Amino acid sequence: MELTVKPLNQKYANNGIAAIDTSVMDELNLDDGNYISLESNHDSDVLRVWPGYPEDKDRNIIRIDGQTRKSLNSSIDEKVEIFTANIQPAESITIAISENLNFRGNADEYFRSNLAGQAVESGKTVFVDTNLETGQAFPIHVVKTRPESHVVVTDATYIQFNNHSAEYWRNLDEKSRLGRSVHQLMNHVSTLLNSVTIPHSVVMFGIIVSLSTIVIGSSYALSIHGSASFLDWIGGIGPLMIVILSGITIYYQRSG
Repeated sequence: MELTVKPLNQKYANNGIAAIDTSVMDELNLDDGNYISLESNHDSDVLRVWPGYPEDKDRNIIRIDGQTRKSLNSSIDEKVEIFTANIQPAESITIAISENLNFRGNADEYFRSNLAGQAVESGKTVFVDTNLETGQAFPIHVVKTRPESHVVVTDATYIQFNNHSAEYWRNLDEKSRLGRSVHQLMNHVSTLLNSVTIPHSVVMFGIIVSLSTIVIGSSYALSIHGSASFLDWIGGIGPLMIVILSGITIYYQRSG
């Protein structure tokens, strides 16, 4: 079923929840506290269900926070698909905490209680409210889960800590996503080469222009805005480079 994305009230953010139109909950036999899988633009996430706002009834609306929209590569008023999800309780999870967080006290109990009820998987970043005067939430990167799938953190989940920081793992994931973007671009180039004969020099020129644009532009975005904009920029420029290469192909196909 497709639902329209709307923003979640900020005071409920970073809790791994989705507020859903109650008429949709009835249709899918969902109860408060069940879990659903959301899919959008080839990305997915699992969230816990909350009843939607009264004014959202019969409007096919799902309310999610900004972090979830980012993980889904989705924006407000876009459509996402939802499915019921059956997930297992986590026996253990290994997490990496922010390098900016100097925690004192019983850390495993603190993070277990803050993450309780949230659906997580390896590679996912969640945010934990530190309850400090600033009200700032810090990233927690899930490095590993047991079982190895989407799991829900419970009071019985064993919490382990990784030696690296959350920022280290997030940067590693971003580099991996960059590699996949470049790999996808090269696959498109290969497809184009198989469809028509193009002078080798022209192909190399197109590849150099495309990759140079990605590297230079993403470096600029990273220096100005940080890693999130860096990845958003790559996601936007990749298709543009494919269009450029396609245009070169069509030109030589017609002129030949």
